[in-house]
Amino acid sequence: MAQKISFQTIQNVLAHYQQHGYLQQQKELSQYTIQDVSGLVTGYTPYVLVNGQSRRIWCCSSINISQLEIIQPYVAPHPHQWWMKNLTNYQNKVKNILISYHVLTKTYSSFEDLYDSLAQLGITSGKLYLYDLARRIGHCLGIYPRDYVYLHEGALKGAEILHNRGKIKLPANWNTRVKTLIFNQVFPNVDSIDIENILCIYKESLKTVKI
Repeated sequence: MAQKISFQTIQNVLAHYQQHGYLQQQKELSQYTIQDVSGLVTGYTPYVLVNGQSRRIWCCSSINISQLEIIQPYVAPHPHQWWMKNLTNYQNKVKNILISYHVLTKTYSSFEDLYDSLAQLGITSGKLYLYDLARRIGHCLGIYPRDYVYLHEGALKGAEILHNRGKIKLPANWNTRVKTLIFNQVFPNVDSIDIENILCIYKESLKTVKI
């Protein structure tokens, strides 16, 4: 796990993320298609073949997955949505909402437009699931977080750590997301989707690394 590695600087963290967490997210997102509504709802746990053995890849795995293909058939649900495994009725409810409201065939002006549209449908009160669902659908539509970073669960904890260290300043009364430019000094030239991922994966390391 990345948290067990002793990182000295933020540059060390970013280098590790590029080799592991970034690739893991890209591999995971590659599993989804806009036609696979069930998969979008539950998400998938990515597995690869390593020396002939099936291995689950983690955001902070030490496995070099750059040349490895994701194994099919895909395994549901995504680790973030483990609670959904036996909730067939809820899965069908979300699937029917996505289809009935033509969520997957609409045109969106931005990731924020997509996210807010999903939020208005009352699919869930859980911000992590709402973000994951928007992230999966957005990937299929070629829409990604750009101007904002979404803060929830581990990503929120990571951002609060940086705020308390005086490395960023979270705005007063923010809700759900903050502008990406807040993180420019800490994460220069890093996309919003990856900043969210880094904040979550490396939150413990962010307490001590030199920035």
